[in-house]
Amino acid sequence: VIICGMIDLSSGSVAALTGVMGTSIYVMTGSIWLGLLAGLITGALTGLTSGFLITYFNLPPFIVTLAMMTGARGIVLLYTGGMPIINIGDFTILGQGVFLGIPVPIIIMILMLLLMLVLVKYTRFGRYIYAIGGNEDAAIASGVNVKGVKILTFTLAGTLVGLAGVILMSRINSGQPSAGVMFELDAITTVVIG
Repeated sequence: VIICGMIDLSSGSVAALTGVMGTSIYVMTGSIWLGLLAGLITGALTGLTSGFLITYFNLPPFIVTLAMMTGARGIVLLYTGGMPIINIGDFTILGQGVFLGIPVPIIIMILMLLLMLVLVKYTRFGRYIYAIGGNEDAAIASGVNVKGVKILTFTLAGTLVGLAGVILMSRINSGQPSAGVMFELDAITTVVIG
């Protein structure tokens, strides 16, 4: 999102929402995969919503994602009544599991890092992201579907935040509606320093 010349302030709240949805679905169904899928879909939908509002209504990303930050936090607090979801059992494998001596979150992080590096460096979509961030008008003149790329960028970012939210809740062994406060500033600072 930042390479594309925009900003997303909703990451922390969306992580809480997606993580709580994932743990909630796990508690209801007993399926780790359905819980993970619920978190990913919730994240993708929040990103899609933000991207759609930004591109089709010409709203500033700062304002839209600030509203999404507040909205996501409100939804998760309403959904849980401010109470954590406990007794998540085997769902903790995503955040606390170990495979071949390596913690599962580290494996997931490395896989996502490699996937995103390939995506931004070796695909047309990645080149479009850089083009839009460098000069949006030039990207439009070059025939890039800027609206589509922006929506897809936000949807992808939301999906990754959904994955992070599920791992976070799995790691802390409960669905905490207050988790992820100010995570967006950590993410932005990391990008700036990097």
